[in-house]
Amino acid sequence: MKKIITLLFITFASLVLAADAVPPNKYSLSVGRVYESKPERPEWVFIVGGTSAIRGGETVCKTPATLKTLLKGLPRGSTLDWWPTCSGESEALAGHLDDLKKVCTEAGIVFTIHPSG
Repeated sequence: MKKIITLLFITFASLVLAADAVPPNKYSLSVGRVYESKPERPEWVFIVGGTSAIRGGETVCKTPATLKTLLKGLPRGSTLDWWPTCSGESEALAGHLDDLKKVCTEAGIVFTIHPSG
């Protein structure tokens, strides 16, 4: 039993260390409206993905709080770009933007907002 616990501990510790060794990457943030939501009460999701030409690997968060948790786990030195395309997208994060900036700064992530139009 001790050998199993020791083996599990070593495996877990190596995974934790490997996560710290993940190189920084470029990420993009998108905000999407949930199709089934009512027009008078829109619901939004927050999508974080890589910036490569190949789609896939996006992660969707249902709340700004979950988005903040996800951002805290990105590798230090990463970049996160957001191009809000409409007022709805901006409104979806309006009350959370300062917190997102703070989380990114504390996590060592460069967060850039590219204003539209």
